[in-house]
Amino acid sequence: MIVNMTKCQFIKPKYAKLNEFAYLDNDTVSYFEHLLCTQWFGDDVFIIGESAGSENTKYGKEALTKLEDMIESFNQTCFDYIMDTFERLEIESGHGIHRYIVNHHAKEYIIQKNGNINAKEVAALPVLLALGNNKYAGSYHGHNMHLAGIWINSIGSIEPTDIKPPQNYRIFNPDFYEKDKIKDKFVLER
Repeated sequence: MIVNMTKCQFIKPKYAKLNEFAYLDNDTVSYFEHLLCTQWFGDDVFIIGESAGSENTKYGKEALTKLEDMIESFNQTCFDYIMDTFERLEIESGHGIHRYIVNHHAKEYIIQKNGNINAKEVAALPVLLALGNNKYAGSYHGHNMHLAGIWINSIGSIEPTDIKPPQNYRIFNPDFYEKDKIKDKFVLER
């Protein structure tokens, strides 16, 4: 699910697992982008799966530990606590995908395709903000899996936009795709 820790809100996609909803051609991702550039801009927002926990995440340990501390007395998983106590937002359709996803903190950006989007093209933003992406079912296991969650510490400075970023920003191409769909792709090392 997509969670705003600052506003205690969440979006639960129709298909709950990251590897089921993190595609460019769907309402969940376009609504997530819309929220990030409007009322959620600057907030602490993450993708949290059912198996998320600070013991099994490479990035975002601080964010997960904070959440685990909040729920310690409730004897629940992070996922269940959020479902029970945060406000659920219904997904709105018709927002579309932005041309760029800009990380102002890292001074880098992703160019997303606009127009003819393949329904199974992996959306980089949810994967880059995934807390607890791991070996469990539902996590992203495709190409460049090691980059999953790498933008977590920059969340307050991430902006979906159609305006080209400043010239001193560099293009970042995480090149996410499902391993069984495309073969022999160049591996980007970061």
